[in-house]
Amino acid sequence: MTDRPLLSRLQPWHFAVAGVLVVALIVAVVLGRSPPAAKGASATAAAGSTESSASSSGARGAVVAANGIPKDQQNNPLWVKCNADDPNIEIFGCSAIISANNESPQDLAVAYNDRGYAYNQTGDVNLAISDLNRSVALDPVNAGYPYNNLGFAELASNDANTALADFNNAVGLDPTNAGSYKGRGDAHRLQQDWPDAIADYSRSVQIDPSDESAFVGRGRVQFVTGNLSQALADFSAARRIDARNEAAIMGQGQVLNAQGQYAQAIAAFTSAIALNSRDALAWYGRSVARLATNDAADAATDLDEARACNPYVNASPVAQQMAAARVP
Repeated sequence: MTDRPLLSRLQPWHFAVAGVLVVALIVAVVLGRSPPAAKGASATAAAGSTESSASSSGARGAVVAANGIPKDQQNNPLWVKCNADDPNIEIFGCSAIISANNESPQDLAVAYNDRGYAYNQTGDVNLAISDLNRSVALDPVNAGYPYNNLGFAELASNDANTALADFNNAVGLDPTNAGSYKGRGDAHRLQQDWPDAIADYSRSVQIDPSDESAFVGRGRVQFVTGNLSQALADFSAARRIDARNEAAIMGQGQVLNAQGQYAQAIAAFTSAIALNSRDALAWYGRSVARLATNDAADAATDLDEARACNPYVNASPVAQQMAAARVP
């Protein structure tokens, strides 16, 4: 098989429809599950960065010290475990505190919040929601972070309506917490309420410009709504904060493909593949870009990799045309 018969079969509309498939695939990512929130629910920590001591006190008022442990429990080893980075250790420590039932309602609220956060990290979303609701009930005055974490747990269970109500409560209790706006932006995004999603992401990055996840969220919405230059700006801003942010790199590749900047798109997708070789969307995006630059052989190889990661790629017009052009 030579390149020319293959390329002659691939008309310009095939690339346009391929772009539609890329949009469809990225919309699936856009509308997918959000990562668990941080204990203190700062936007930066929710994105996977280290939680700052300032964010771990915040809306919990005077109950919690800067290290995330109640001020009256600083020397208690169980509370150290209840605030551990390892979610399994955290669950163990918080469960012991809750079972003993010797704490004040405010301190128990912290234990339930921290265990709920840990459960969300381990994927036990129903247990997380139960604990976080209990935290809110025990100390509704200082429930900004529990509401925020509850919102992320509800997003993980694809309940955008309840999540939105939780984030609204979190914003009402602490309008300075960037994470609450980021989470509410995620809820609006799940509902495909693009204008409100953009507004909340914008408020989040205004409060905390170091949170790459809010830039990624806004970039995804800008991409889906066709605002390509703004989407590229947001994904690039996220990469300036974290050069290895896979979502930001993928977003750049998608936008560059849509803009016809194929050489730059190939570079972006190559970086994404280096971070995650099982990302079908990265392989497919690079395949489309390579095909557009007449590199049919490498495009076919990338398409095979994409198909191996996700058979849905077979439904794309480019995949069908390339398959038809192959010699049996």
